[in-house]
Amino acid sequence: MPIPTPFFGECTDPTHPRKTSEIKPASLISTSDEALFKAWSKKIDLAIGLNLLEFKQEELQKHKYLLEPAHPSVNQVQNYFHLMPMFVNIEVEKKHQNRDPLIQLGAWVAAEFNKRQAEDWPIDIPVVVVAIEQDEWHLYIVHNVTKPDGKFDLRFVGPKSLGNTLDYEGIFRILYVLCTLAKWEEEGYRPWFYKVHVLLDAYID
Repeated sequence: MPIPTPFFGECTDPTHPRKTSEIKPASLISTSDEALFKAWSKKIDLAIGLNLLEFKQEELQKHKYLLEPAHPSVNQVQNYFHLMPMFVNIEVEKKHQNRDPLIQLGAWVAAEFNKRQAEDWPIDIPVVVVAIEQDEWHLYIVHNVTKPDGKFDLRFVGPKSLGNTLDYEGIFRILYVLCTLAKWEEEGYRPWFYKVHVLLDAYID
């Protein structure tokens, strides 16, 4: 059975330079401001995704994609993990940076929902994001609200404190929540992903 596997946004492999980690295609970000696009299009720091078997990734590679068919992707990037479905998105802001992690997370999540809509996939399942500010971890659940014209707005529910890294109690709280999210992946996100991409458990595992 595929298991949740963490993988990093900031790849240190020289064969995968950071510039390939941007949100792509550019149409997934709704702005004509070049400077703003550059700031928004950087990939988040960390994500947790399904570690699909290699032959199953090959199967996804053959699927039909409406958005840029020449670059198959199940998410909002086109680099080395474009076939890895992500169910937790994490943005880290270090001390003394004085930046709001929700700015980048907002652009990243919006691109994911835009990708789903462009591919004519369901947008009913929420997106889970974690914002880490210094030692504090906060959870947000993002869901869509569809408008009469067919477009949608995003609603961020949170923040909910997950704990902190200042003491053992806070660290254990964070680990507990991450394990709970992994359980949600197994019971909620993975079945949804398999259904959308016509992947059966019996065939995939």
